[in-house]
Amino acid sequence: METNSSTPPPPPPLQSVALPLPSREAPFLTHALAAPQNSSTDCTPVPSSPDVSSTSHVTQSPSSTSRSVTYAPQLEHSASRSTPVAEHDDSASGSGQRQPHSALRSAPQVSVFDNTKAGLQSVDKEKTEALIKELSKNSSYYQNEERKAANRQKHIDALLEKTRYYEASVRGRPDVFRKLQREVADLEATIESHREFDHIYVHLDMDMFYAAVEMKKNPRFRTLPLGIGTIGMLSTTNYIARQYGVRSGMPGFIGLKLCPELVIVPTDFAACRVESQKFKAVVRSYDPSAHGLGMDEIMMCLNSYLAVHCMSATTHAERFDAAEKIVEECRRRVHEETELTASAGIAPTPTLAKMASNYKKPNGQSSVRLFTREAVMDFLSPIAVRQVPGIGKSQESILAGLGIHTLGDIYAERHRLYYILTRKTYEFLLCSAMGVGGMYDSQEVTTSSSAVDGSAEDGEGAEEDWWRKSVGQERTFSRLLNRGDLQSIAYRNLHKSHSILVKERLLTSQIVLKLKYRT
Repeated sequence: METNSSTPPPPPPLQSVALPLPSREAPFLTHALAAPQNSSTDCTPVPSSPDVSSTSHVTQSPSSTSRSVTYAPQLEHSASRSTPVAEHDDSASGSGQRQPHSALRSAPQVSVFDNTKAGLQSVDKEKTEALIKELSKNSSYYQNEERKAANRQKHIDALLEKTRYYEASVRGRPDVFRKLQREVADLEATIESHREFDHIYVHLDMDMFYAAVEMKKNPRFRTLPLGIGTIGMLSTTNYIARQYGVRSGMPGFIGLKLCPELVIVPTDFAACRVESQKFKAVVRSYDPSAHGLGMDEIMMCLNSYLAVHCMSATTHAERFDAAEKIVEECRRRVHEETELTASAGIAPTPTLAKMASNYKKPNGQSSVRLFTREAVMDFLSPIAVRQVPGIGKSQESILAGLGIHTLGDIYAERHRLYYILTRKTYEFLLCSAMGVGGMYDSQEVTTSSSAVDGSAEDGEGAEEDWWRKSVGQERTFSRLLNRGDLQSIAYRNLHKSHSILVKERLLTSQIVLKLKYRT
């Protein structure tokens, strides 16, 4: 159950282009997980595939100052590399001849397993997904996934219809297409004006936090596959369980089929809050304004700290060298205070720092040293859209239906996407493809209240919950006895949501009560 107080969105920076539109509109889909019923089929663990190297190199283009940039690549992305194209051409790609838009067809299959989370990259995705489908195909959980896949297909069909109209009425009319190009160019220029390389952001993320807290309390769990949550939904798992393909956001009954030895325990929110406070206190000794993104994540900027403690570091390289040592010290202190480990990403933007924090998990850190527009665009181009904070499996599936798989694809198709997508979705995708702003930008980021106090049963949260569209409270619970229990929970959620609005000095335009039934 969730109460939701929506805050009025900021006005768009530019007016929408006045172009012919098809009559059919299709809102962008949102993704939600539903708790399944239990099942009793057994299964053997899924074998892992060989490890993938964690480092690679990319060099800036000759047009910029030559510099070798070291980074950890995404472990799953399109094999072809898309190259940003000139403004007059949004159909070409550096990866070869792009399929005509009108020929795009997609039939999204039920997707029940994502191996992009740390500790899952070596798991065979196809075998694990096949097992999960076999185990759950007759359950209400799988039926719900089929329903969502069908809804995604309807939305893709509507967007492809817009694409056909775009080709005939926009691309086929040079005067109209030039107007659209100017609109996109203006938006790009606005986004580009916010690009800067003078900040050093650090994203720290506690490793398998809810499971790690339980393993600290009960050392016997350290050698066992452990899931935190319930038979209906797991909020996180330890790395032993992940070797079997058991991950957060997965129903517990499926986890038990993938790994019969799996131990499932409920989240100890009180213990997690204690460890979270210790973790954040250490980080805020470096940046008192560090922004909490949940109990187990925090974003800080090291500019002020470097200005006081590392005055001799003046170049980008020197400042990043100093930042890496500071982050190593910070992570060591976190471990001393909590007996838990944290991973970190260091980058010139918050979103890049968030992405980098996943590269060396667990208990590692990675820097993204990119100091020119060309270097950023080149770095981002081959990265799969699913790796972008804010893009979940639903958006990934819809973009795939449009022929979009990487950030380079988004930029190459920016004119078509501008026409067929909603303005807010388009701006987010273009910002992500350009490496400017994004969902972790300091002006956009906020924490869902459930992430702050751990109230959501899906404890680690979904990436799609981070935009400042609302504040709210939600609770997941087993069947209640009477109507009064429901009313009591609804009132408590409303009261907490109101408290957040007062604390953050926000006004609301509406109040929403959402009931989600067990499937």
